[in-house]
Amino acid sequence: MRALISFFFLIIIVSNVETASAETGLLHWTRADRAIPWRQTSVNASKPWKLCALYPSLKDSYWLSVNYGMQKAGQIVWR
Repeated sequence: MRALISFFFLIIIVSNVETASAETGLLHWTRADRAIPWRQTSVNASKPWKLCALYPSLKDSYWLSVNYGMQKAGQIVWR
């Protein structure tokens, strides 16, 4: 019985080592291929834009608060 338990622990340890080595290779691959961020130049519009947002219902307090937040964000941007 003791040998059987030891065998199962050995299998678990070996499978964890293989998984860990596979995960580190994946993490190394994702770190190596990251995109380099770049800044966009500012573009001036020829005329002011009119934006529209559609909400499912303003009877719901959640969408009413989303509408309020979008209005406040728009006011900050256009100041």
